[in-house]
Amino acid sequence: MPNPRLPDPLSLAVIVPATDRPPTLGRCLAALRASTAAPEELIVIDRPPGAGPAAARNAGAESVASELVAFVDADVEVWPDALGRLRERLTADPGLVAAFGSYDDAPAAPGAVSRFRNLLHHHVHTASPGPAETFWAGLGAVRRDAFLAVGGFAADRYPEPAIEDIELGMRLRAAGGRIELDPWSRGTHHKRWSLAEMVRTDLLRRGIPWVRLRLER
Repeated sequence: MPNPRLPDPLSLAVIVPATDRPPTLGRCLAALRASTAAPEELIVIDRPPGAGPAAARNAGAESVASELVAFVDADVEVWPDALGRLRERLTADPGLVAAFGSYDDAPAAPGAVSRFRNLLHHHVHTASPGPAETFWAGLGAVRRDAFLAVGGFAADRYPEPAIEDIELGMRLRAAGGRIELDPWSRGTHHKRWSLAEMVRTDLLRRGIPWVRLRLER
């Protein structure tokens, strides 16, 4: 008996929030264009004055027509099959509203702090594959209709990079959607961390906002 016909892949737009043309942007875009499942739309959005990446991602998602919207940070160089893996999972499972990947285990930025930070992220994501309660916008895709239905990223609440993707994932889950972490949808991270920046980010942009969010729920 022949196998049932596989569904046509859902159309895909990629949104890259960028500010002042970061030096990693060229590598990011080259990797996206070289993907085995190249997107139908590729949008680079500069952050408006006084706004953060959440607002830029929202503007990008509102401007496209594709069924899926993938968010990729400007300092991430996706693996050739990363977008294809996310697209395949969302195409194959209509109940899945979002899927995201992970940094790989070969961070490009030099220095012990950068390597520690990026490898820690890699370990956390690869240790928890499958169903997820949150979302990650460094390399993640979501159904555009579901994204718009919950109001997108909370740009007013998070005018700077913070936990806007985690909070979005919680709202997608509260609306009944399922989210999945695919640890093999990977990208190389080019961000260089200093010790002071890591502490500041973990405390002010992630730790405190995360505690506030959990207390609300």
